[in-house]
Amino acid sequence: MKNKVLFRALAFAVAYVMTFALAGCGSSNKEANSEKSAVVQTSTAGQTSTADQTTQEPAKKVKITLWGKPNSDAGENEKKSYDYQISKYKEKYPNVEIEEVSVKPGIDYREQYDKALMSGEEPTLTRSFSYTDIPTRIKDGTIADITELVNNWDLKKQNLVIKTFDEAISSNGKWYAIPYASGVVGMAYNKTAIQAGGGDVNNLPKTWDEFAAMGKKVTDKSVPRFGYILVGMDWNVWPFTPWVWSAGGEMVRPNSDGTFKIAFNEDPGVDAALFWNEMIWKYEMTQKDVLEDWDAVIQDAVAGRGAFAFGDPTWYSGDAVKKYNIPKDSFGFMGIPVKDASIPSPCLAGGEVWTFSPKADKDQLEAAWNFAQLVTYDEDFLIGYWAFMSPLHGVDMRNSARVDLTEKKYSYITDVPQWILKEFSEVSKNAKPEPYCSNWNDLKNTLAKPLQSILLKKNITRDEVKKILDGAADELYQKYPDSFKK
Repeated sequence: MKNKVLFRALAFAVAYVMTFALAGCGSSNKEANSEKSAVVQTSTAGQTSTADQTTQEPAKKVKITLWGKPNSDAGENEKKSYDYQISKYKEKYPNVEIEEVSVKPGIDYREQYDKALMSGEEPTLTRSFSYTDIPTRIKDGTIADITELVNNWDLKKQNLVIKTFDEAISSNGKWYAIPYASGVVGMAYNKTAIQAGGGDVNNLPKTWDEFAAMGKKVTDKSVPRFGYILVGMDWNVWPFTPWVWSAGGEMVRPNSDGTFKIAFNEDPGVDAALFWNEMIWKYEMTQKDVLEDWDAVIQDAVAGRGAFAFGDPTWYSGDAVKKYNIPKDSFGFMGIPVKDASIPSPCLAGGEVWTFSPKADKDQLEAAWNFAQLVTYDEDFLIGYWAFMSPLHGVDMRNSARVDLTEKKYSYITDVPQWILKEFSEVSKNAKPEPYCSNWNDLKNTLAKPLQSILLKKNITRDEVKKILDGAADELYQKYPDSFKK
């Protein structure tokens, strides 16, 4: 289904996010490969071609490690998507041996990566990281410098690669990651759950007061059905960020010297944290275990146990609809309700990037680069992949990293009702990028436990909330003085 209106709206959202991105590109001369190796070059079509093999010896064997193999309990679409990508790469590059690794769910991917790097078991290539991770990764040297590859990348020279993340993934003219996909996360809702609880799907809540009223109304713990699936686990600062925005605040504010002032302890942040607490204790509209792991949060959301949940329509895949027998028309997307009606309803723009092992040799980097290029930027591959996944209802609603192919990608989405696409495109206009300052993830890790202590304390006062957030801010100022200053 070709949706030009949707494409224009999504392009607007991406342009909104791109206003803060500065494209930086260093320069270096690419050394010629050994005459005994096959020379791999990037073509103007974004594909790769092997130099005349009549004057070259066969490409030597290379071994790389990839993270991303689906776990045994993953959905069928996820498995088929992965198998398709791996098989096409092996077909194109038979000289490359791939060690395929499944990442354990429910554990912080940064922690898993760092442990693997220390033990020498890190992935040669992974798309585990958000672009927000990269400034800190650059500083601590845990990802590879890929400047040479980026500087020789024709698609980049032709401005066909999204620039949304450029400022975050480059530093001083050097490059350390390339985009995989960008997306928007806000408030997903389940019409069936709302109606079952007596709510009006034609009058969705726009303010905090309206959200609390509907959340309390539709909650029935005997079903179970909850007004809101709260993400209180260790990743809680990620969804907490747009709630702070919904109160008119910011998580951090830039200083003139490149550092940032902590802002989550200002009045809007205190208001947001207190409202989360009230959703648990005052309105009793959340699941019982608000600290449940991420997999459980997603299961609650897609199974219809929550009327509202932090997420996006891509959560509700064909697999979820089939598994839980939930009509696909049940799901919709909206912005985060706001404290004051004068505040635009926000949602969070983010995205994943490809990163490479700092321990990889040149041949391994090239083999990993070719994988990322094939599955993310090769036009022929992408069209074939979308055509394969479309009948399976497996084409997601994220923007392609190829700016010229997003409209083409959306033409293969055949299982999402038109009204959901319209909602998604409209809400995306107010997308704000997740902060990507240095030590941003350390900020999230530092704030996670204090935020949990706020959530778990019944009858907490506003002054107590303020004191807890001030304590977290002070800790960050002391630990990371080069990143955060008052």
